[in-house]
Amino acid sequence: MGHESGADVTEAHSGGVSAENAALRIIGASADFEDAIEAAKDAGGKTPGVTGWAGYSSTQVENIRDVEEHARDIAGNIQSSAEEIASTDQESGGGFSESDGDLSRPINHGPYSVY
Repeated sequence: MGHESGADVTEAHSGGVSAENAALRIIGASADFEDAIEAAKDAGGKTPGVTGWAGYSSTQVENIRDVEEHARDIAGNIQSSAEEIASTDQESGGGFSESDGDLSRPINHGPYSVY
C-alpha cells in the first residue's frame, strides 16, 4: 500500500448497493411487528386480562421505524459518498496530468519511502 488516501469508488458503490439491499429487507419490519403484537393480543384472549399491549407495541414500533429509517439513510449516504468521490477524482485528475515540471528536491524519500 502506498502513502496515499482515497477510496475504491467501485467497491464503495458496491457497499452502498449491499446496504440498500439490507435496508429493503428491513423495510416493513414495523408493520410485521404490529401484526405480530395484534395476533398475540388476540391469541391471549381476555382472560387472564394481560394488559400493556398498546404501550409496548407503540414504543417498539417507533424503535423499529427508526432502524428502518437509519438503514435507508446509510444506504443512500454510502452511494452518495461514492458518487462524490468519483466526481472529485474526475474534477481534480486533470490538474495532476498537466503537471510536468521537475522539482528541485527529491520527493517521497524518507523512512517510509517505497523507493
